[in-house]
Amino acid sequence: MRLVLLSLIVHPAGSLAPSNLSPAYVKAGRRIDVAAQQLKQFRAVDAWSGAVGLDNAAKRVAEGRRNAHGRLLAAYAAAKRAGVAKSFDSAAAALDREGVGASDTAFELATGLGPSAFAPAASFNDAPRIATHEAGHLLAAYALGVPAVDATLSRLDALLQNKPGGLNNAAPASAFADAPLREALATGTNGELVDRYAVVLLAGVAAEALVHGDGRLGAHDDLLLKGLVDAAGGDYECTKRAALARALDVIAMRRPALDRVRRHLGEHRGRSIGETVLCIDDEAYAGSERRDAVRDATRELRRRLAPFGVVFFGGLQPSLAVASEWPEFDAIRDELEGKGTGGLAFMQTRLERGEYAELLEFTKQWDLDFRKAVLGKARKAMPKGPDRDRAVLVANAVTFDLIGINKAIRATGKEDAVEAKRWFNTLVDDIQDFATLQPTGARPPPE
Repeated sequence: MRLVLLSLIVHPAGSLAPSNLSPAYVKAGRRIDVAAQQLKQFRAVDAWSGAVGLDNAAKRVAEGRRNAHGRLLAAYAAAKRAGVAKSFDSAAAALDREGVGASDTAFELATGLGPSAFAPAASFNDAPRIATHEAGHLLAAYALGVPAVDATLSRLDALLQNKPGGLNNAAPASAFADAPLREALATGTNGELVDRYAVVLLAGVAAEALVHGDGRLGAHDDLLLKGLVDAAGGDYECTKRAALARALDVIAMRRPALDRVRRHLGEHRGRSIGETVLCIDDEAYAGSERRDAVRDATRELRRRLAPFGVVFFGGLQPSLAVASEWPEFDAIRDELEGKGTGGLAFMQTRLERGEYAELLEFTKQWDLDFRKAVLGKARKAMPKGPDRDRAVLVANAVTFDLIGINKAIRATGKEDAVEAKRWFNTLVDDIQDFATLQPTGARPPPE
């Protein structure tokens, strides 16, 4: 699970698999593919033809590389103008080295994740984890305006797609245009750009932690990060903590997009880098329609019932009376009605009253009492398949919603009530989303 920053030398990829992205995204994706392919095919020897002397040849090499990067940047810019890459370059690196990056304790307080969350947990042969890792790199790069050039999940994929120029040895790997970074390191004029690449480097392990509960920083990613920090003249440990915290934020705020990229990589194996990254903004791709439709229907139900005084502690969705074979999901609906553990009702009451002291510890404990116990039990009861995989994502989203509430009220006397309530509403939505995953078929035998 490596991140490759250099302009790679590879040969043309094989034919693309059929895509189910919206037509406008496919068209823009093809333009990105063409530009990316030109960059990947660029070799120093191509610039030597007609050159006189080493200095002149070096200039031609540099000029050729700049032109290739320029064409790729233009392709991404065209996609953004066309409205199919709306969130490309929509975030800032904004590293907080003196705050969250100052120490392990500061990092854990800010993110809710300790060092154990990033301990070695899986081999590099774990296919779902590899897809998650590379999707994290791609999503963070896209949000931060770093153009992706390639994504390859395995050496076999590199062979089948005719990529023997470097990715066959580096795979699994993602590659990004790095001409602006080279210039920034050479001139020392753009520290923010250096920070962007630091976040991208750590976004793979951040995505693993968000989706699978833990992750590890690959040796290659770590080596690149150390080289980047050394070249920029920074502190490695502070930068690492700050960049990881920012990567967690960037990805957590774009969870549905991360799921889309993971699905696309799993289905199409990175054959089209353009379509892989543009699925980030194509909300109609890969099953997101169901989730959005359920959420819209829920909100419409709330609106229609409100005039009749049907309110469930602040407008939560009333559950339908269901005589089901899935008591694990009945427990989730009970929670949405203010029963169950009573945690949602407790948090809403405290937030409305501005009584924050008890919530700081409660949000941590409720993650165990509800997310791990109730949602975990429901997920384990589900048959294996896409919905069960999605249940992992939604359950992890609940954890980050609770962290969001906790962070918003952590500074005594400076609590952000609006932000805390926003995270609470997101928490309710995510729990409702989990409830929609209740299986409809026969209950499978216990594992």
